[in-house]
Amino acid sequence: MCSRFELNTSPRELARQFSLSSVPTMPNHRETRPTDNALVIFEGINTGLRIWGIPAPWDGKPVFNARAETVLEKPIFLAYLAKRCIIPATSFPEWRKDGKTRHRYDICLRADDDGNPGIMAFAGLMDDSHATIITCPAAPRMAHVHGRMPVILSGNDVSVWLDGAPTTEHMALLVPYSSDDLEVIEQEPVPPAQPDLFA
Repeated sequence: MCSRFELNTSPRELARQFSLSSVPTMPNHRETRPTDNALVIFEGINTGLRIWGIPAPWDGKPVFNARAETVLEKPIFLAYLAKRCIIPATSFPEWRKDGKTRHRYDICLRADDDGNPGIMAFAGLMDDSHATIITCPAAPRMAHVHGRMPVILSGNDVSVWLDGAPTTEHMALLVPYSSDDLEVIEQEPVPPAQPDLFA
């Protein structure tokens, strides 16, 4: 499950990578969490900000992930399938528990030769106000950390995902990322919280 991600790049680099007609308006934060504004790219060259998380009809809580395996079955997503988007990100964290210690891993794409971070294109669904990220089973190189990951589109798959009415071709793109430029970087472990002896 993806519950936060970072977008740490320039608007001009985004415009260059995704062949946008103009530089996008960026969110005013580097790390995005559910209910924050997220940058979306849709219908090829259009961009905008959307609240990350679709309000659930049953309790209003944000549904910020949609499982690829059931996105065609869940009524909450059916109205969004024709409004597909990508959500750009430069990394997302996942945690692995080892007893009481939590290990954080940053998942990203390998930087280019100039040191610029790789930009991932998460497959998403949106309306005029909200967006959600589609997830799938984890790629083998990160499966030891977490069992799921966002669907990451690359190359021509981006334009295919954004184009036309939903078809089986679109749904076939919702698979684990297979390129070898996916990096899983372990950070310093987070020890269990210690009681405050002076409280």
